[in-house]
Amino acid sequence: MSRPSLLTVDALLVALVIALFGIFSADQVVIVAYLSTILYLVVTKRTNLFLHFAVASAMAAIWAFLGRSEYGYNQPFLAVGGISLFALFGWAAGLFASYLLFSHEEHIFHRKGFLRQLGLFVAIYWPLLIVAETVAYHVFDIHNLAASAYVGLPLCDCLHAPRWMQALYFAMGPMFFAICWSLRLERTRK
Repeated sequence: MSRPSLLTVDALLVALVIALFGIFSADQVVIVAYLSTILYLVVTKRTNLFLHFAVASAMAAIWAFLGRSEYGYNQPFLAVGGISLFALFGWAAGLFASYLLFSHEEHIFHRKGFLRQLGLFVAIYWPLLIVAETVAYHVFDIHNLAASAYVGLPLCDCLHAPRWMQALYFAMGPMFFAICWSLRLERTRK
């Protein structure tokens, strides 16, 4: 019997992290997932992705700081200096998980240019964002009380937030990819 591909393992781990929200506190899950990513990249010999991880972490830190007043959950999540650690580590882990899944197909689009690669990344990031937000809201009862007065997205009834914040959520992935691209991270991988 053959070993599962690294893509399969990556996808299963992303699903496992989401599923663990139902067992442990979601903030603790994303913190452990975030910290475990470093070891996981070393074990799977993909240390060339550390810079992508650093960019995801920097973007998450900036957003968690700037958007700190936009978060107030119905569950007691850890916070430091008014910054929700669930939002901080969740964004960093989510952006990087999207890139990790993208990286398995990047070689196909390597010479196809920025827009095609961005399109592939978005095709992974947006559904992952919607699934994670939908499952968190409807299955694990994670509600952002600071934004509870807002209507969620149609069909999934998730992402209850002002329209500008919903737009930002969808833009974070393409911004992350564009930053990695502008830093030439896509074209310098092993």
